[in-house]
Amino acid sequence: MNDKNILQKKIVSWIFLIGAIMLEVMGVSMLKAIANPIVGNIVMIVFVNLSYVLMAFALLGIALGVAYSVWEILGLVGIIVVSFVFFEPELTTYQYVGIVLGSLGIVCVIMGEKHEDCESM
Repeated sequence: MNDKNILQKKIVSWIFLIGAIMLEVMGVSMLKAIANPIVGNIVMIVFVNLSYVLMAFALLGIALGVAYSVWEILGLVGIIVVSFVFFEPELTTYQYVGIVLGSLGIVCVIMGEKHEDCESM
């Protein structure tokens, strides 16, 4: 496979990953946004399942460790942003420290991942 095709597959894979992250953040946010818990759960299940489908497509061109780490950190950031903008969370200092430490851990995993081009794409 030539370099142009590999680059196109990687770009498409990253688009799928970003879509998966967005669907996950929206799905989790629906649990709090929708007053009826049954409807909120159904909407969340649909969004999260669609998120997993897009994640599966993303994994065709992105290493599992990288994709999952990016998914986790961007999902965490997305949910925190949505939470602060729309829901006014009441977090303790320990919870803030935990969020920061968790984020740093995920960044370390991403930075430590070997980024090799896959010839099998």
